[in-house]
Amino acid sequence: MLGKTESGPWQTPDEFFAPFMNKDVLINHAWELIGRKEEVENTCDAVTNPNVKVVFISGNLGMGKTRILKEVVKEIKNKSEGLYITFASSSENITRTDLDNLGKNRKIIVIDDAHERNDLPQLFQYASIEENNTTLLLALRPYGLLPIESQASKYSLLGNRAKKIKVDQMCLEDSERLALQALTLSDQSQKIRIAKELTKLTDNCTLEIVIGARVLSQENPAYLGEVKNSESFKKTLYSKFQDPYVGGLGTESDQALIKKLLTIIAFIQPFYPDNNAVLDVIEKLEK
Repeated sequence: MLGKTESGPWQTPDEFFAPFMNKDVLINHAWELIGRKEEVENTCDAVTNPNVKVVFISGNLGMGKTRILKEVVKEIKNKSEGLYITFASSSENITRTDLDNLGKNRKIIVIDDAHERNDLPQLFQYASIEENNTTLLLALRPYGLLPIESQASKYSLLGNRAKKIKVDQMCLEDSERLALQALTLSDQSQKIRIAKELTKLTDNCTLEIVIGARVLSQENPAYLGEVKNSESFKKTLYSKFQDPYVGGLGTESDQALIKKLLTIIAFIQPFYPDNNAVLDVIEKLEK
């Protein structure tokens, strides 16, 4: 079964990244990767080392962890023939049977947003068994690193068997290059000026740079001149980012409540629908 697309929790790299490959959507991974050379190289070295069983890529929201995963997969495919790579679907839990179906050949299991999953112990146990020839590649936010490392340590996935890659903010030069790539303005001098201003206003955050560049390209670049500070710009930015998603949920009268709900869920990640304490908070939203 190894190497074939199976129903269930597994996705090929192409299947996983397919939703992100349309350059016309606000957030996509179709553009050239800017910077991150060291992070990509270190991750590739770690996951292709058969002695390493788990690799953690940690970084805050918007630092580009998923885009790094895409580049890592591309590099490994080019350099490590026969090494099988599969992604864990975010919509299904993984069972022991699912893992056994992968076979015994050398493989990498990629888990994006690992901080949101509750089936990691199953994966750690599987990877800890040498005969399974498996390395786990996890991308997660920093607040999830310590508890997830603790889970992994219960299966002796620590020391030389585990590697950590930290994704920090890009340098200013790379951030400006990213902004230039995301901006679709025809006036080159205007693009350069806006890229510099945008990088400063977003505090060098990758996600905010991309969203800001797309919003400014589609609307009015002159808006930058009206912005007084970073906070006011970000509020406008995220309202633009939020509206297309919220607009497809519920009725028009539900919009304000849905925005409140999404804000609460964003703050309390990871979110589990069966957590009664969280449900109590949500229930009181309009009370």
